[in-house]
Amino acid sequence: MTRITLIILLLIAPALVAACKKQSTTVRQQIPLIPVAQEVQRRGYHVEQSGLLEPNDWEKSTFRMRSKKWFSFRADQPLPNVRNTYCRFRLIEETYDSGADAQDRLTRIHLPDPSEEQMYTPGLRTGFRVGNVAYVFQTDGAIFLDEIKRLAKELAPRSG
Repeated sequence: MTRITLIILLLIAPALVAACKKQSTTVRQQIPLIPVAQEVQRRGYHVEQSGLLEPNDWEKSTFRMRSKKWFSFRADQPLPNVRNTYCRFRLIEETYDSGADAQDRLTRIHLPDPSEEQMYTPGLRTGFRVGNVAYVFQTDGAIFLDEIKRLAKELAPRSG
């Protein structure tokens, strides 16, 4: 092995390791729909992708998150009075150690994850809790925020 080849390998090895590590934490495969996702689908949306995510270190240490499932949705019909614009969002089922941990997550839902590339998305979230599970609706388009808030409110269990 030449010295130049060795230098090139040493330079690209960290990038390859990081790419492999990131790839292993996100599984992009169709997973069975959870009941909340089934209800979203009944309301005129279809799943484009779904998968499992390993909570990152920040999510584990800050919220005691244990697991995540995600579903990317797109509306079947365009927004009223807007041609070719379809509501899109991600539904994330996050499991925690306790109901208090899940509630803490929702209380601080707009807290930005330091590892996120899109730092504006924390303001485009809403959600609700059932036991130790938080259901988070997140979009990357402010135009869709009212719709995901409406969906979350309709799907949240009634208390009292």
